[in-house]
Amino acid sequence: MKPELWRTIKEEIYIWRVGTLPGIAVIGLVMIARLTGLMQSLEWLAFDNFLRLRPDESRDEQIVIVGINEDDISTCRDFSLSDHDLAQLLVSLAVACWSFVIYS
Repeated sequence: MKPELWRTIKEEIYIWRVGTLPGIAVIGLVMIARLTGLMQSLEWLAFDNFLRLRPDESRDEQIVIVGINEDDISTCRDFSLSDHDLAQLLVSLAVACWSFVIYS
């Protein structure tokens, strides 16, 4: 082979060595950081920022959230929600033609 060809091959190998080795090292460090959980807080921050940047969603009038928490229970001293009362509440919401009723 001609010496010019060998010089071109050596230059290409040098270029690949200069670009590939640091790239592989950075990829390896990022993989180790992700596997150990070091980047999780940054990922949460980025995800939170992306959620803040998205446009506001319109209010869906077909969804009703009925919540009963500890404050509601403490204000009503005689609070007891039996299965029958809960069934009546769900039936009254279903009669109002709501699409979904979720109870947890």
